[in-house]
Amino acid sequence: MVPVLSCSRRSALAMIGGAIANPFADRTARVATAAPTSSAAGLVRYLNPTRYRIRHSITVNRQDAAFNYLEAWLPVPVSWPEQIISDLKITPDTPPLSATDCRDKVAKWYLDQVRQLSGDRLEFQLEYTCTRYAVASDLNQLRQQPWQPYDAEAPEVKRYLKPEARVQSDQADLQAIAARYVGHQRPWGEVAFNLYTWVLNHVDYKFVDGFKGAAWCFTEQHGECGDYSALFVALCRAAGIPARLCPGFHLTDRPNEYHVWAEFLLPTGEWIPVDASLGDLEAANRLQYFGNLNNKRLAVVKTADLRLPGQSRGHDHVEFLQAGAVWWQIQHGSPAFEINFQRIDG
Repeated sequence: MVPVLSCSRRSALAMIGGAIANPFADRTARVATAAPTSSAAGLVRYLNPTRYRIRHSITVNRQDAAFNYLEAWLPVPVSWPEQIISDLKITPDTPPLSATDCRDKVAKWYLDQVRQLSGDRLEFQLEYTCTRYAVASDLNQLRQQPWQPYDAEAPEVKRYLKPEARVQSDQADLQAIAARYVGHQRPWGEVAFNLYTWVLNHVDYKFVDGFKGAAWCFTEQHGECGDYSALFVALCRAAGIPARLCPGFHLTDRPNEYHVWAEFLLPTGEWIPVDASLGDLEAANRLQYFGNLNNKRLAVVKTADLRLPGQSRGHDHVEFLQAGAVWWQIQHGSPAFEINFQRIDG
């Protein structure tokens, strides 16, 4: 068995599995949803919708390999206020599986017989339309939003305050940093902005070998977009602010433009986007990347530690899912895997 995890920057594969798929069928699902023009409390506005058609695939080239089994995952984006997903087509046909403790979904395939893998090429593919909105907010308004307590029993609050394998908000060093900025009833937006500024002042952008996570980024003081975001999320959680990772893609004309940003939750129920790595790389625009995003990106999931129900065969957990996931076992040979995320709207 060979696992390979997806990374935050380059094209890569991650390993994980699903139910037996019919390789000759496909299914189309349609979602009709309209985005609001602003959030419930009016702190966030959604502007300039742009529509994209997306294809996301994992291709297996058997070459001379004889498989005992093959297991593959692709993240299935869901609709949020800033992105509407519609006209979803999954090939081979398999129903998306919902994560156990968040809204994220996964298309999961599991093939366990060599005869199911006849032919030199096998492809797992999603196609869907994304209507993406720009997100805009006022920095001063976010920082001055009066303090109020979070609802400790709200599912989103409980879920996004917990430490995770790569978001180590329970680490003492990170808790000590967060404690510097949490004053008595200090506005949560102000606390989050100070933590964002701390990350930008203490981390340098540097290519690394895949997603390392918050604790590694804190110790090494460098990383890629996923590491910046994981550190920001961990510091927010350590400060008592629910926060989450947003692994996804830039929606440019180039394929495989991987990117990761973050969101933190205000007690008013609004999720505020934060892009720490771009805030660092574009120092003149660092204020812009706190609370604002353009309409040229897509979040494929909004978590790091993704868990699926255990009813189907294969794996049920991955610490980071972005490009996709594959596990396999072979009798002999050397298969090749290719992943592609691209716009197909011309």
